[in-house]
Amino acid sequence: MKPLPLTLTLLICIPLLGGCWDQSALKDKRIINGVSIDVSETDPDILLGSLRAVQIQGKGGGKFEIMDTVLDAEKETIGELEAELQNKVPGKMDFGKAFIIMIGEELAKDKGISPIIEPFYRSSKGYIASRIVIGKGRAHDLLTIEDEQQSPIVFEILRLLEGSENETYSPKENTFTIVNKIVDKERDVMIPMLEPLEPNQIRIYGAALFNGDHYSGFSLAPDQIPITLFLDGKLKKRSKINIRAHDDLPQPFTIEVQKVNRNLEITIDEQKQLIECHINVALSAKVASYYNNGSPINTKQLNELASTELTKRATEITDTFLEANSDVLGIQKAIKAQYPDFWKKKNWDTEFQQINIIPNLTVDITSTYGIK
Repeated sequence: MKPLPLTLTLLICIPLLGGCWDQSALKDKRIINGVSIDVSETDPDILLGSLRAVQIQGKGGGKFEIMDTVLDAEKETIGELEAELQNKVPGKMDFGKAFIIMIGEELAKDKGISPIIEPFYRSSKGYIASRIVIGKGRAHDLLTIEDEQQSPIVFEILRLLEGSENETYSPKENTFTIVNKIVDKERDVMIPMLEPLEPNQIRIYGAALFNGDHYSGFSLAPDQIPITLFLDGKLKKRSKINIRAHDDLPQPFTIEVQKVNRNLEITIDEQKQLIECHINVALSAKVASYYNNGSPINTKQLNELASTELTKRATEITDTFLEANSDVLGIQKAIKAQYPDFWKKKNWDTEFQQINIIPNLTVDITSTYGIK
């Protein structure tokens, strides 16, 4: 347990003073900023639950001290974990208001995440905007990392996620959006996967691909995530993409994508039972980095090279979707809307993997940022 910096103390206390939480005295509060859930190392039927709590202690004279602590418990259900953790600390815990819920990859793969996040989602005091991440290995190892700046690691993870989302390097999901996708059963979800590094560091490992509420065991690398989001017609503020060197391109270059237009077309040959999904994506971009030895930039050539490269990488990504049986692009939903009678005849738990997905990305470089 350790005291927190003054700036972080103010950050935590100000929302509480506004009355958004409840009427309990500050000195009685335990604010839960992060929760991790894993399979116990000793029993696969037992859950290991850990939480990172901010404790507010009155020091008299209107002064408070903020302390950050980690608590662990092992029980069979989330409800039992909450009760056990409550019994370990004085004061009232706001368990449902965790900013981040971290789930270990073994638990997400073997048991699914619905039983884990349902109590948070259903709670009348729950925070439905809580971020959910999958921990590469054990989620507990992420939650218990100590930050050198004496800031709870949960807030560092939040900043990491927000920064990567703004650059379109990470999908933006929370408890509300994930539960809706799982319940609707028309689109699978991909959830950011984080990995602990030594010493005391965390990186975005990639994105975990889900089939229903179970982690498929397949994930996307960080450089595959922006292309996946483009295939879904999504772009945050911007996204920089590196085009690799090859025989026709001895010098790599970087583009900054600024606009995305996607068109998804479904064609079905019922006689042959053949389903094709054409995903055409038009990207408007600027050249962000390119060393060309002083010769003029041939934007037409760069457009062709970038389009060929990104289409190839998109094909590798969609092949992974099929292998993982993970419909993160909502193709089934499009089929249901366009061909409802055909959709009703199929078992989409197995049919999705038979779809032929054909991506095509075209790049239009509109500026070279003054590079000549």
